Amino acid sequence: MIDFFIKKGDVLPIIRAEFTNEDGTPVDVTNAQILFNYQVRSSGTTVVQRTGEIESAESGIVNYQWITGDSLTAGLYKGEFIAVFNGGQQQTFPQGGFLIFEVMDDVN
Repeated sequence: MIDFFIKKGDVLPIIRAEFTNEDGTPVDVTNAQILFNYQVRSSGTTVVQRTGEIESAESGIVNYQWITGDSLTAGLYKGEFIAVFNGGQQQTFPQGGFLIFEVMDDVN
């Protein structure tokens, strides 16, 4: 199942995720550093690591704003958000797998 689509060369839409505990309650990410890591799904080659943003700390909602160059190669990718808390503890979302997204070719 693909969780997110973006067209080749686009920087929108922003990709969003919500950190939740096993019981479904939000993880408070106040003062956490947010990272977004992704790589080509099939080969698992080079991991791209970018800095994400906190959209709503108490609700655990984070996002990544694509930058020029992120979506130049069409294909399937897997990604994950990481919250690094004070003291160095980290939590990865999703905990049971990856966010699967596709960079789709455009007509050009």
